[in-house]
Amino acid sequence: MIAEVLSRENIGQVWDLGGNVSGLMKIEGSLRLQLEKRGLTYGAVDLVPAYFDPDFARSLGQLEANLYSQVLGVVGDLRYLPLASESVESVVCADVIEHINQPELAVAEMYRILKPGGKAVLVVPSLYKLDAIKLPHVLNKRFSSHENRLTIDEWISLLM
Repeated sequence: MIAEVLSRENIGQVWDLGGNVSGLMKIEGSLRLQLEKRGLTYGAVDLVPAYFDPDFARSLGQLEANLYSQVLGVVGDLRYLPLASESVESVVCADVIEHINQPELAVAEMYRILKPGGKAVLVVPSLYKLDAIKLPHVLNKRFSSHENRLTIDEWISLLM
């Protein structure tokens, strides 16, 4: 769905912020594969260097045929992106920002690196995951690595 939405925009490249192994694996669930099918190029930023290493993908059982030979990947923190100001046409940050403390820094960085008129697609948790319910008995029973449990209105406010 993300690739389809972005393919309708007048852009050539998408940076996947917190891309995990999507830039390595040539499989249907890979954002890179879906973007490239639509003529868009893919780059990624992630904290984990292994996510840009084909040996890591092999260790997960991926076949050679399912691996990209080259990866445009940059190791970095989304709160301090190692990309130049106004240098990026489009960013995707899918299921990542809720795991970052100080998400306002990550949002500010997205705005900083986007070219004027640039596009951003952010995917955040839906309320069915109980992320917006801040009741102690729910928080004590439910493990989540989410640093941010925000309502839709709070997410929108963060982005404005």
